[in-house]
Amino acid sequence: APALCEHADIRELVWPRYTAGFLLLEFVLPPPEPWEFQARELALWSDLHLDFVIAGVCSCGTTSLRKNLLQHPDIGFTVDGEDSWFTRHSRSLPYRDEVEQFNRAWLDRGRRI
Repeated sequence: APALCEHADIRELVWPRYTAGFLLLEFVLPPPEPWEFQARELALWSDLHLDFVIAGVCSCGTTSLRKNLLQHPDIGFTVDGEDSWFTRHSRSLPYRDEVEQFNRAWLDRGRRI
């Protein structure tokens, strides 16, 4: 496969060959119909423009830490309250469009990257 693929290339070439190989078939499968297939580009976690992340579980003090950090004029947060961005991403890598949207939202709040 080429280094950069269009959606149609992935659906028609890459996916049928990958799936056939994964299933140990000795023939290439036909491509799925367009309505049966969706491909999205992945990004790296390092593509997120963050200085640091405060992560924690319930009742471990992250809310108190957040409230204290908010008192400093040079510290900002991505959202008011808890940000569930990381908990809703159960994949190993985030989608590229979601990372770009996250970074744009940070810039829209007047923060530098």
